[in-house]
Amino acid sequence: MKESSDEDEDDEEEGKEDGDEEEENEQEVSKVNGSQSSNESSPTDSRSSGSRGTKNKRGNQELNLCEEVLLGLQKHEDAWPFRHPVDLKKVPDYTKVIHRPMDFDTVQKKLQTMNYEDAWQFIEDVKLVFENCKIYNDESDDVYACGQRMQEHFKELLLKILPELGKMLAEE
Repeated sequence: MKESSDEDEDDEEEGKEDGDEEEENEQEVSKVNGSQSSNESSPTDSRSSGSRGTKNKRGNQELNLCEEVLLGLQKHEDAWPFRHPVDLKKVPDYTKVIHRPMDFDTVQKKLQTMNYEDAWQFIEDVKLVFENCKIYNDESDDVYACGQRMQEHFKELLLKILPELGKMLAEE
């Protein structure tokens, strides 16, 4: 533990940029990579919206910007397979393969009803849309190709609209 506190002191002397940012990135990336529990605490830093369960002004601003990101996704020409939930009458085996379905309409409803406590939960759900696409569809399918292009568009939108979070996602 001594090394850790020495490192923290060094980081403070360097303007809290390198060490703290690296640790925060690791925490944020692990959150994006699959922490599903809403009981986990989120780091309180300049990029997060605060601890989970509390909403603050920055968190609300980030979530408002998430709506802008989602609108940009929905308007894209390749969004057609992801706008609405998969029709289980047309694709009856979908839920046998995909255990957590997600689509842009569902994400929008969650934003509108304030079900997201922070922007990372939004990002996790949008990533889930594309992960599900890769799992269910064959690489030769048009839907798979749409998912690939939309995933890149998502990263671009995040970099433009929420640059700090977009940079972290790009580093994955």
